[in-house]
Amino acid sequence: ESSILQVQRSCEVKNKQIAVSKSRFEHSLTLNNEMSLRQINSPPSQAVVANEIIFQWETHSHKAFRIFQEMRAKEELCDVYICCDGRRFPAHRVVLAATCPFFREKLAAEHDESECEESFVELEIPWNFDNLLMLNALDFLYEGKLVLQLDHIKELLQLLHYLKLFVHSHIPLPIHGLLQIEEAVIACERFAIDHLRNQNCVGYHKLAETLGLEQLKLKTMEYMEWNFLQIVNEDDFVKLSAHQITSLLGSNSLKVRKEEKVYEAVWKWYKHDPEKRNKELDTVLKTIRFRQITTKFLQTRILPELVKGEGKCRKDVEDALAARKLSQENNDSGKPRNSRKIVYLFSMKTNRVDTFDEEQRACVPCLKLTSFSDASKEDNYHCAFLVQGELYIVSRRTVNRFNPVTKKWTWVGDGRAVRESGVCSDRNNIYVFGGKPDDMSAHKFDVCHGVWSSLPEMNRRRRCTGVAILGRKIYVIGGLNDDGPLNSMESFHIRSQKWKLLPGLLEPRFSMGVVTWAGSIFVFGGRSDRQSLGSMEVYHPKEDKWVFAPAQLNDNRSEFGHVVYENKIYCFGGRGVTSIEYYDYLNEQWRIVGRVSDNTYSVNCLVYPPLN
Repeated sequence: ESSILQVQRSCEVKNKQIAVSKSRFEHSLTLNNEMSLRQINSPPSQAVVANEIIFQWETHSHKAFRIFQEMRAKEELCDVYICCDGRRFPAHRVVLAATCPFFREKLAAEHDESECEESFVELEIPWNFDNLLMLNALDFLYEGKLVLQLDHIKELLQLLHYLKLFVHSHIPLPIHGLLQIEEAVIACERFAIDHLRNQNCVGYHKLAETLGLEQLKLKTMEYMEWNFLQIVNEDDFVKLSAHQITSLLGSNSLKVRKEEKVYEAVWKWYKHDPEKRNKELDTVLKTIRFRQITTKFLQTRILPELVKGEGKCRKDVEDALAARKLSQENNDSGKPRNSRKIVYLFSMKTNRVDTFDEEQRACVPCLKLTSFSDASKEDNYHCAFLVQGELYIVSRRTVNRFNPVTKKWTWVGDGRAVRESGVCSDRNNIYVFGGKPDDMSAHKFDVCHGVWSSLPEMNRRRRCTGVAILGRKIYVIGGLNDDGPLNSMESFHIRSQKWKLLPGLLEPRFSMGVVTWAGSIFVFGGRSDRQSLGSMEVYHPKEDKWVFAPAQLNDNRSEFGHVVYENKIYCFGGRGVTSIEYYDYLNEQWRIVGRVSDNTYSVNCLVYPPLN
């Protein structure tokens, strides 16, 4: 605290000095201008010439430090060697002392201890860092440029954190150097936040707590809350401390619909090291909302595992069972966490994104989730995908991932044309089939490695085709080629990488809606040779056949958005259509529930949490 106060006082003094210097400079310029005017307007015998002005060379410091860097590269007038990881880096004491508190402290101590002034000093870095990181840090101290790489950002943050530290409080603090290192730390924090992933956010969170990086700590916590179900499956999840997992699971913003998932996460964390975590388990268990867990789960999992097996939470579980019985009688199961999801409509031609407002029964623009800048360029069709709960957009130029914490899109790979293609995604990959310009092609994008790979070609040329995933098979259905609308269907086995022709649609169609539901494939709407369609067909894989569903769409439509939401199949707009309708599965009936805005066709829909 005393060090912080010193920093604050020094900053205040420095600011006052800068203000005084600026005032004097402005006063001198004003005086000089007045004298120059007086000189012009006065007779020669009465001319007045300014005796003193201040000239400030704005780029002086920048050019001087650039020369220092050139001198360092040539080892010219260097008087200190920084030793790190088996390498010696030449440098200048005065530059290091001016730009870094750590080096000023250490060099001052070396100067006090040495009886005679040596030509150079060797300064050993006590921490075990890669020498390339130290070289990067030295370049920053000389040039103000820092190379940020995802593979080394954690180690760089640690190194910069140590360079901020100082030991002897009696030495005046180098305010400029302290702020320079602090700016580098902030830049590294922002870089890490922009590149948060399910695989790295736990590690970043633990590092942020260790180094006291509050912004990174806050954002990693938000990210874990947002992607909780995916984070639980990562290896690093069980490495969270009791305090960290309690903070996470205690949040009302945790994106989880079933409290059973919270219990399973706690149980997984506890069983990783039960001996050490037994004492801390009671605190962690307080974050579980037992009353929102189903009676069956309480009786079959929690009672035998937790209550009888570990002797924990007997009263909480008994109270929860009693409350569940009462809630069933009153048809009220209590208020869940804030885990709501909504429907987003992504235009495939522009950067327009809408959300479906159930209360207004209309689609409204979503300003917080505009697509990437490439979307505004000509002929840059794009599609949105969800992979492991993360949002991606694929276009001809790029693949981008959305960061819900920063509300930014980040490049993750080169793109691929998706115009009139059939698209889908699974746990780790994005698939693109047919379309323009190569209508027999099949490609896969691995989101973990950011690379595309080619798959075996389809048996038929297809554009505007429908795609669905069931189990380990991808079904490519209908579409359009030079011969007209197609009714053929083929499946691609993900493991064997082989295509197989299957029974075709009862009615040829393209630009239709395709979803999987209850183990079957539903195909509805689309277009034939002459008109948009309103019929619906269902494919049952076990029987290997198609059947017409009795229900018809209220409005024939093609090129429309569709998605399964709240156990209903929703259709949004279409070419020349503005209605919104959903399929009531129990009554086998389509119901109109609203209208879209002007974003009516060439859209794809996803279900995703609302943005804060």
